[in-house]
Amino acid sequence: MQASDEELVANLKKGDRKAFESLVNHCQKMVFNLAYRTLGKKEDAEDGAQESFIRLYRSIARFRERAKFSTWLYRIVSSVCLSKLRPTCARRALWSLMQKLR
Repeated sequence: MQASDEELVANLKKGDRKAFESLVNHCQKMVFNLAYRTLGKKEDAEDGAQESFIRLYRSIARFRERAKFSTWLYRIVSSVCLSKLRPTCARRALWSLMQKLR
C-alpha cells in the first residue's frame, strides 16, 4: 500500500529520508512537466525540477498542513522556474547597451 502525500510529509518532517524519496518518486512527473512547460527546454526543466526538490526538502518544516501539499509544491516549482526566467542584471545591462547602439 502506498502512503498518502500527507503521511509522507508528516514522516519527512520527522526526518524520514525514505519519505522524501517516496515524495520525489510520486511527484517527479508533475514537477518535471510544470518545469518543462515553464522553461521550454528539457535540460532547464531537469535543473528546475532538481532545484525544486531541494527547496522542498529545505523548507518542509514551514509547510502547514492546512494547505494542500500538491498546491504548495506547485508554488515552489513555479517560483524556482520563474526565477530562472528572470533576466540577470548583466543581461539587462547588455540588452540596454545593444539597444543604444542600434
